Amino acid sequence: MHVWLKLNKSFPFQMPPKIEEGLCQVIAYLYLESIRMFDTEDVAQPSHNDTKESTLRSYFSKQIEDDTSPVYGDGFREAYRAVKLLGLDIVLEYVQHHHQLPDIQS
Repeated sequence: MHVWLKLNKSFPFQMPPKIEEGLCQVIAYLYLESIRMFDTEDVAQPSHNDTKESTLRSYFSKQIEDDTSPVYGDGFREAYRAVKLLGLDIVLEYVQHHHQLPDIQS
């Protein structure tokens, strides 16, 4: 996500770290969750490696959710709340035009 943000001409400005890292953490989290959903749809018996990978993915998801840092943790939670409510495309467009996340109250 960092590379996409830096190379995308729609984001020519320097984003505050909390917004950039929050969005990047959201993408990582959504990726991990999509793999978890895909794994649960697989009806075959999971192998030892599959179980290990699933445990590792769960660990990384939990790390993202529970991060206490203002930049990564709070950034993730604010961005994720907006993405859940509005959708990723709308949040990215909003950030592009307003240089901040939409103000979503919890």
